[in-house]
Amino acid sequence: MKPGNRQQTITTKVLQPPGALVIERPRLLEAVAQGQMRRLSLIKAPAGFGKTSLAIAWAERLARSGHLVAWFSIDTDDNEPTQFLYYLCHAIRRACNGAGGPALDLMHESSLISPQAVISTLINDLAEIDDEVCYSSRTIIA
Repeated sequence: MKPGNRQQTITTKVLQPPGALVIERPRLLEAVAQGQMRRLSLIKAPAGFGKTSLAIAWAERLARSGHLVAWFSIDTDDNEPTQFLYYLCHAIRRACNGAGGPALDLMHESSLISPQAVISTLINDLAEIDDEVCYSSRTIIA
């Protein structure tokens, strides 16, 4: 991203898909809910096995219990660190009332900013949030 140029944001990448058609899977939902105590939970299964449906149900459960939930749909273009961080910051900003904005501002200021500087800014911003923040992503392989 060049200084002064704003990347066009694809808003649907940071919007959680609607869960109205999600099939209830209480056993799996309880299993992933236990993962909330861990630093990272990974839902892995072949295509069509309901990973996205489970992530949506989990995100909705977290939101109902008062947690802030950020959603980011990942595709092959997000393999580049700056692109990944750009959308991660947008997802967090959307979920956390502006947190992630300073990191986005850094990326807009200069194309030479290091990913570590963006991550540090994002972490410092998240440290100011009193609520627990949960992050969910969905990988889309084209």
